[in-house]
Amino acid sequence: MFESMSFLSLLEKGGIVIFILILCSVISFAVFLERLKAFYGVRAKLLEEVKANVRNLVMAVSELRPRTSLSKAPEQTRAANQPRRFAH
Repeated sequence: MFESMSFLSLLEKGGIVIFILILCSVISFAVFLERLKAFYGVRAKLLEEVKANVRNLVMAVSELRPRTSLSKAPEQTRAANQPRRFAH
């Protein structure tokens, strides 16, 4: 039935309804692209914030750790492995 009709003649036959549908399709696709861009923008920003927070946490933990030299490590290990004596 429609094989012999061209695309333009189908548009003309559909009238104003077809043009409204095309306009709505274009608008909805534009909204989709905008939301997609916003989603990935928020996602990238959130990822950067998480990286910064982890970096700050690692730095804070490393600052809390006591600084000792490797030459004192065997001595500290022996002291840590000895049984503790508690006063009664």
